[in-house]
Amino acid sequence: MVLIYVKSGEWMSSCSEEWSFVVDKERRGRMVALETTTLLEQLKIMVCEDYGVNHNVEFSYKMVNQ
Repeated sequence: MVLIYVKSGEWMSSCSEEWSFVVDKERRGRMVALETTTLLEQLKIMVCEDYGVNHNVEFSYKMVNQ
């Protein structure tokens, strides 16, 4: 089993064209438990259902070295 931390929010561009991620303070973050065999599409469905959002939202992610 793997735990993944997910956050709801949106990417915002500043006047200097730098991007920053602004967390949705109402939805915040959550931990999602996955099996190592879970596909990305399955993860997206789980997260959308947890947050109660449309399945057509965009996802971005960062891979972290273990």
